[in-house]
Amino acid sequence: MSYETECKKCHAKVIVTEHPMGVPGGQDKEQGYCPACGELVAEFMSDGFIRTALAPSKMRELKYTICRDRHGHPLVMLNSPLGNGQEIVPDSLRRLAAALVVIAGEAEAKDMGNGYMPASKSTEF
Repeated sequence: MSYETECKKCHAKVIVTEHPMGVPGGQDKEQGYCPACGELVAEFMSDGFIRTALAPSKMRELKYTICRDRHGHPLVMLNSPLGNGQEIVPDSLRRLAAALVVIAGEAEAKDMGNGYMPASKSTEF
């Protein structure tokens, strides 16, 4: 059984998949957590286990804010639903690295003078 739900805490789209073991008895209440923020997103009786993953469309979105640190140097805050424990294939990892290099260049080119304003953006990788 597999279905998509939305995390109530961070609003990430999460795919919940039940992996039954197919053994008689042994039903326990299993839980699945949002990979982005750790919030409980699924809980039901099963003889197997629950696996959760971010929906593919959210996995490829990288949100960030270009700002400056207390010394006035460029700083990038990542506001991404990638979270901990994501399984990323090498090709996707290369796309993520390329997107981060572009963001780093954008941050270095940003004027951090008196008229500076933080800039929130989003990119696909």
